[in-house]
Amino acid sequence: MLNSIKLSDFVLVPELHLTVRKGLTTLTGETGAGKSLLFDALLLAAGERAEPSLVRVGAERAEVEVEFALGAGSAALLWLREQELDDETRCVMRRVIRAEGGSRCFINGRSVAVGQARELAERLLEVHGQHAFQRLLERPAQLSLLDGFCQHEDLLHAVRQAAERLKALRERREILQALAGQSGDLLIFKRQQLAELEALAPSAEKLSAADARQRRLNHAGALMQGLAQQADRLGGEQGSASRQIRLAEQDLARLVAFDPALGEPIGRLESLRLELEDLSGWLQQRAEELDLDPVELQRAEAELARYHDMARKLRVPVQSLPARLESLRCELSVAEGAEAELGELQRSEQLELTSYRASASKLTVSRNRGAARLAHAVVNTLRELGMAHAELKLEFPPREGEPSVLGAEACEWMFSANPGQTARPLRKIASGGELSRLALAVKLATVAQQDVPVLLFDEVDAGIGGATAAVVGRKLQLLAEHRQVLTITHSPQVACFGDQQLRVRKEVRKGATWSRIDELDAEQRRDELARMLGGETALASSLSHAHEMLQAALRKRA
Repeated sequence: MLNSIKLSDFVLVPELHLTVRKGLTTLTGETGAGKSLLFDALLLAAGERAEPSLVRVGAERAEVEVEFALGAGSAALLWLREQELDDETRCVMRRVIRAEGGSRCFINGRSVAVGQARELAERLLEVHGQHAFQRLLERPAQLSLLDGFCQHEDLLHAVRQAAERLKALRERREILQALAGQSGDLLIFKRQQLAELEALAPSAEKLSAADARQRRLNHAGALMQGLAQQADRLGGEQGSASRQIRLAEQDLARLVAFDPALGEPIGRLESLRLELEDLSGWLQQRAEELDLDPVELQRAEAELARYHDMARKLRVPVQSLPARLESLRCELSVAEGAEAELGELQRSEQLELTSYRASASKLTVSRNRGAARLAHAVVNTLRELGMAHAELKLEFPPREGEPSVLGAEACEWMFSANPGQTARPLRKIASGGELSRLALAVKLATVAQQDVPVLLFDEVDAGIGGATAAVVGRKLQLLAEHRQVLTITHSPQVACFGDQQLRVRKEVRKGATWSRIDELDAEQRRDELARMLGGETALASSLSHAHEMLQAALRKRA
């Protein structure tokens, strides 16, 4: 449940620390006093968009902090543990908004993304206002409400899984059909290409070797001349490096008698000379092995040309020929095996379709049963709320196209508010007042299936007065036996049922307007109800009536 709300420099509130009681809390005050401030603050902490205008004029930043106490097995606590943000069964959500722009979210003292705050809030708060009421007009929301009421998650899961498996099989079938559907001419052409490539047998190693061989033969003359020159330079008889080292050896050999240490460099020079002579011999041999045979060059160039011709024919780079060979082998293998696989796949698809239809049929039966119970519960409540001739029926138009993860049918709420009026789709006929009462009736009917602990109702009694408003108040009181409920109301018939009543009013201090929120004691509640009944001047009759209303609400609670 929601334990407390703290505000600092938020809109017109400089400072507030409010304890929220268990049960039903009503927020009252004059029009324009700022009754929605608390709801706005809760939604801000829950990740709603933050605007710099929410910071009180003259302040650097605004802060909103809300604290919840969580049940041991609640969805919110499980989520906090998964995110490693838990603090036993306590949850504190805080939002800081800067006047110059930007904001930050915190959960249990740790900075989090706005998206995380929203995820957590979905497990803590549910808002019912004019915008939320509009969701009742949407088919997906109507179906979701029914499924929640029916509590058949196992059936939904079975349908979803079957639909996803069926979709995967159909996507694979379409691929195989495209492959198997290739024209005979195309397959013949691909087989010819494969035969030519396999005869050529290109590989990265062969391509590299052919290119190197052609370059070597094409420049054989220059290679022979260059190798012979370098062989002579290293090991020739006149002026070569080997000859110079030999002379150095001889000169040092004459000096070694005077310095025995010269024996070591003489040995090193000998090693260098021998290595140069060996390298010179290798170069000379390589030059002699080269052949200026034009026929061999033609063969090398012809081999390389075959690779280039094939690459042009296939419209790929020469280096891609090996990859294209493997690709063609794979394509033809798949195409030739596609028909066999396609037959097996079609049998699997038929079995899966049978499974889907069986699961969807069970879901349809459950929805039909639940629809009758939900409509009966909602209509009974609507009649208590002054809509004596209201009728509601849930219809299930079949879904067209591919099997859906949501089942074989959509859902359409057919509604009639007046006698003699034919039931029509709710989205086409419900007025704002009718819709707010319908939303309350649905919430009362489905409350046992919901696990969100805090419900916020923004003027759910709009357009309702007198005895019907008293019924709304009683219904909210009953709802608060299962959930914590906060509601903004202009109706004293609703406000009197609150376990806690908060009054919002504006004050002018030193030329500035502030909003003040106070928890009312018994006497103050009587005075506030009297004001709501009779205006600013609380007449004795209004005070007496207010007292009677509070006592009657207490008796009904007992």
